Amino acid sequence: MFSKFKSATTSAPPQNPYDNNPITQYFEIGKQVACAGPELIWKIHEGYRKTDGKCERHIDQRG
Repeated sequence: MFSKFKSATTSAPPQNPYDNNPITQYFEIGKQVACAGPELIWKIHEGYRKTDGKCERHIDQRG
């Protein structure tokens, strides 16, 4: 019983938090450059708009 459960859980690839984020449709997200907010919960990343290449900063992730 447990071996079946183990094979089901290990076969799924690790999920990137940005895969399901709709902002990735319009922006390219780069490396993390800072943290902010209470207990530094917000991660700030480099990024740019895909349509015109203008530089942006985003707070994309919590915790």
